[in-house]
Amino acid sequence: MDGLAERQVNGRRPLVSLIIPTYNDAANLARTLPLLRSEFGNSHEVEVIVVDDGSRDHSAELITAHLHGMREARFIRLPWNQGKGSAVKAGVNAVRGERFVFMDADLSADIADLPRLLAALNDADVAVGSRSIAGARVEYQQPMRQFQSKFFNSVACVLTHVVASDTQCGFKAFRTEPGKLLFHLCEGKGFAFDVEVLALAQLLDMRVVEVPIHWVDVSGTSVRAVRDPFLMIRDILRTRRRCRAIERRLGRRVEEAARPVQGLDAQLRELLRTGTDASYARPFVVSLPSEEPHEANGRHTAAARLT
Repeated sequence: MDGLAERQVNGRRPLVSLIIPTYNDAANLARTLPLLRSEFGNSHEVEVIVVDDGSRDHSAELITAHLHGMREARFIRLPWNQGKGSAVKAGVNAVRGERFVFMDADLSADIADLPRLLAALNDADVAVGSRSIAGARVEYQQPMRQFQSKFFNSVACVLTHVVASDTQCGFKAFRTEPGKLLFHLCEGKGFAFDVEVLALAQLLDMRVVEVPIHWVDVSGTSVRAVRDPFLMIRDILRTRRRCRAIERRLGRRVEEAARPVQGLDAQLRELLRTGTDASYARPFVVSLPSEEPHEANGRHTAAARLT
């Protein structure tokens, strides 16, 4: 009996949960959802979770139609727009996989890099896709987008002392147990939630690695060139205040993450006991009936390399 069949018979959970947050992105979803279905529609190893962050276009209808019949797929709808961080968090709360990944709905990150990102978790708790380290291949349609990305990353690292070459790349993987802990503690709801997650990982002495990826700038992004950078800076300042509060409780700073930790387990239990503002509107979970498997003719090979 092969490994995949054995997992099915034994009732084991999927190997990977793939979280796709989206907001008013029907144009890109019409292109990317068929690719996801072709790649993972027949797989028991990969669970696809699409989270609609209160879209007002016809995204919900598209998602329902394309996920229908997939073996491992769920559709979560938030009742109103709450921010990318909230959408990803709703997906994290629903994952069943041994590891989970979130990636942008436009598939700017090449899904063929998924196996390499997941393999990095063999020796780490968090694997971050990077557009800035050696080996990365990046294609920008708008030079301003590249400038904004590098500027935001620099500001985030200076203000929060996070050590990362690309905090905002929407392609990150986590081992499920530590990953769920990070998102439980994370309060960020907007675009800057990634920074808080990485800062928390450093504070909790988790191992974070970066993986070079192939990334293509896709038109139709939901990022607004003028307004959103200011909102991101605002969110980073909030993240810094939040991190400072946690630093005081743990007795160590983000930039001291390499220092050996004494009594971190007890300090973490106290942090969890005091609670966090993890509130967001309860999502609607749409169950999608399964169909018999059909022939997949996708051009990607990520699913085959995961088994």
